[in-house]
Order: sequence, then structure tokens, then C-alpha cells
Amino acid sequence: HPVWSVTEAAAAVLASIADENPDACRHIKNLFDHELWRVQYGAAEASFLVRFTDRNQLFREAVGRFYQHPEPLLRGDCAENLAAWILDSGPAERRDLLRTMEQPLSYWLHNEEEDCWILDHVYRLFRTLVAEGFEEDCKPLLANGVSHLLDGDPVWHSLDRQSFLRRIEDRKRAKAAAALT
Repeated sequence: HPVWSVTEAAAAVLASIADENPDACRHIKNLFDHELWRVQYGAAEASFLVRFTDRNQLFREAVGRFYQHPEPLLRGDCAENLAAWILDSGPAERRDLLRTMEQPLSYWLHNEEEDCWILDHVYRLFRTLVAEGFEEDCKPLLANGVSHLLDGDPVWHSLDRQSFLRRIEDRKRAKAAAALT
């Protein structure tokens, strides 16, 4: 989508400025309050790109502000980058992030999130964590159950990706059909 390429390029430019001048992070933060979600998306992406400059503080704030945003592309950007951060972390930091980022992760799991892009990032995160021995660390996030799109047997994060995405689409179709009757 052309919006993505322009927004991602703008975010990269903002991040490169902040890498040279960390004071520029405040300008990125100011863009969180912009009225257009596309600008907020760019600011959220830039906040992830400057994570080495500010030790993830700005990105933490972006996730906290946007994980429930009505625009799925903005929520998806947060989900994609949060999953990447968790998976790129060592064991102790992973466990810490699963605890400190429980609210957005739980929101994406338990609420009626229906955007496949967001759920695909949550799937990738959980599938990888379980495969790498972090199943116990995931249990608190799953303790209250999951959305109807994820629930069932076999466990959603044990499916191959194609089956996982097909399951979501089938359940979305069934929900839409039920709403028509």
C-alpha cells in the first residue's frame, strides 16, 4: 500500500534525525497527538526505529497509546514491532516484556480483534515463544481465554500459519453470516 511506503520512509528519516540528535525524539512524541492516524502511524514506527537511542521508552509509550486505536493499521504496526522486540530479546528481557506489555497483548488476544494482520503477529509471537520454551511465560496472557477467532482445538498457536489464517477467515465469515440471520 502506498501509504505504508511513504509513512515508513518518513519514519526512517525521523529516526535518522533522532539518532544524530536525541532531542528530536520529543518531536516524534509530539506527533503521537496529531489528528491524522497516518501521522500517528509514522510516529509509532519512528519510535520503534529509535529504540536504541532512547532504550525503547518512546516505543513503550507508542504501544501504550495506540494498541486500542480504532485504525487497525496503527494497532498492527504496534503489534508487529512489539512482537519483533520481544522475539529479539534475551530470556530475562522477554519475560519482563511479557509482564510489562501484558495489557496490549491481552487486549489483542481477548477482545474481538478481527484484523488478520494483527492476529498474525500475535500468532507468530506465541508460536515462537512456545517453540522456544516460553510457554509458562505465556500462560498468564492466556489465563482469561482468547477471542472466539482464536479459541478451539487444536490450540491456535500450534497450527501452521496457513491453517491459522484460514481458521480466522472461516470464523469471521460464520460471524458475518450469523449476523445476517
